[in-house]
Amino acid sequence: MEPINYFDVLGIDSKATIGEIKKAYRKLVFRYHPDYDSTKAARKNFIQATKAYKVLVDPVKKDEYIKGRSVTVTDDPWKILNNFWEKICERGFQYFLIILIFFK
Repeated sequence: MEPINYFDVLGIDSKATIGEIKKAYRKLVFRYHPDYDSTKAARKNFIQATKAYKVLVDPVKKDEYIKGRSVTVTDDPWKILNNFWEKICERGFQYFLIILIFFK
């Protein structure tokens, strides 16, 4: 599955300003919002536009996205906490070894 280009989703240039990003997002919201269009395609486009907006409007997430890193977009704090905990558990053994070597 090819990664989604958030700039293409919003129909903007990669050098777009925050104002242009917001304007493009509002335009798509009115077109694809479930209150206005109840088709599955509209729902999919609405979700993609919302994810694109959340990444591109935040300068830190936008920089990470442009640099090619994966950016997680979620509103659920439990998912954020779970993701954080999984990363700690993943690297826990590595950190343990570093501490063990450092204090040896």
